[in-house]
Amino acid sequence: MAGKDFIYLATCAAISVYGFAFGITIGAAFGSLATILAVLPMVLLSFLLFGRLLVNTGSMTVWLGWVHRVSLIKYGYAVLSRIQYTGYVVDGVSVGDSYPHSTQVGSLLVWTSISFVFVPASVLWCVSYVALWSLTESSQHKHSRRQLKESLLGSFYHRLNVAISLSNADQYLPMISR
Repeated sequence: MAGKDFIYLATCAAISVYGFAFGITIGAAFGSLATILAVLPMVLLSFLLFGRLLVNTGSMTVWLGWVHRVSLIKYGYAVLSRIQYTGYVVDGVSVGDSYPHSTQVGSLLVWTSISFVFVPASVLWCVSYVALWSLTESSQHKHSRRQLKESLLGSFYHRLNVAISLSNADQYLPMISR
């Protein structure tokens, strides 16, 4: 039982490291917050939908058949379903060993699937570090802090600064400090 718990924790750690690294990489790749918030859900949902979790192979188009091979969400789910149902017996029939194969989550070994999540996550982590470093190095010399904040947060921040000027903000300070 302790072996399954350790594998479960290792899988959850691998999935969370991958999610963190993927989010930071997408965040460093695009310059504006609006673009990041538009791209990130599309990519994650395509991995989730076509990674054989919600759409099986027989019901999707042929040209999307490769997506499940790069969907790292699929490999994490395969490990979790394999350790959950291994040795599961209903009315004397061992149904746990046939469940991962019937749902088409793959027949890879547990540690192979975990390494398929950890290795790309570590690569993404290194790529995101380099991208963030280059982003901060290039932005330090071009913009002031206020210009950088306006470019990252967009026009809403600019409209908010115009609406509440510094002279009008003095009357709101006593209310905030109470």
